[in-house]
Amino acid sequence: MFLLFRSPASTVAEGDELPAQEQAWWKHRFMQTNRLDCQSALRTKETEDLCMIRPNILFILTDQQRFDSLGANGNEICRTPSTDRLALEGMNFTHAFTPTSLCSPARASLLTGLYSHNHTMANLTNAPVSGVSDLPDHLVTYAMLLGDAGYRTGYVGKWHTGKNKSPLHWGFDDYRPGNGWHE
Repeated sequence: MFLLFRSPASTVAEGDELPAQEQAWWKHRFMQTNRLDCQSALRTKETEDLCMIRPNILFILTDQQRFDSLGANGNEICRTPSTDRLALEGMNFTHAFTPTSLCSPARASLLTGLYSHNHTMANLTNAPVSGVSDLPDHLVTYAMLLGDAGYRTGYVGKWHTGKNKSPLHWGFDDYRPGNGWHE
């Protein structure tokens, strides 16, 4: 699954390198909130400019991938140059966990920020077992929140988070499904 979020103010074309100012923001200030930068007693023109930058966000989720499956995380056997570059130049979640070991509930938790007992998706959406096959309509996803903040959102690949509603229902502006039964 690839989630693509582009700031409406972004001037960087696909394939272009980020300007030095944006590179600095990503490398040194991502974990700091803009609010802290803006309210700092050491306020400068640089920090004021950084407060106006809205980063593009690329969120990649893979199934059944261990932390140490990437070269960026110390694996000397698997060759993952593209993912390694993303991890080294952007953000790499080194202390993450999954709230459930099943694909559909884990994806639903990422979309909503809720544990599976709160979003009620307890089984695989395509599994021949009883359970909820779609997220309840009252839930809010981060795609909805990003859309409200002016981002254009897209979802590429395996959805597997409901049989009856596509990512378009859950706040994504564009959806490119994967091939096969995992849609």
